[in-house]
Amino acid sequence: MSKECSISIKLSTRLATSLERRHPHVFGDAKIATAREQNVAWEKHKQKERTERGVAAGALDDVPIGLPALTRAAKLGKRASSVGFDWPNLDGVLEKVEEEIANCGMRSNRNRERT
Repeated sequence: MSKECSISIKLSTRLATSLERRHPHVFGDAKIATAREQNVAWEKHKQKERTERGVAAGALDDVPIGLPALTRAAKLGKRASSVGFDWPNLDGVLEKVEEEIANCGMRSNRNRERT
């Protein structure tokens, strides 16, 4: 068997294994009824892969820098939302920012104006 053929077989096997592992609803017994459930399952699977590879476990750590800006912003927003960083209005955002500033031992201008 030639070297190229051996490489092709290894690559094909690796791709097939990856597809089966990443899509149990297609190639296995997993039952996923909605696109939302699929997205949740996908994110859980990707988190498990990151942990197994020893990659940083932060929700935003592996969002590719090379994505187009709006695509990356949308992905970052979804990831942030999935870990609780999502508010219905600006007041919630400002409260969270102030909380984080307070955790750093600082006071925001907004707090100074209130006192």
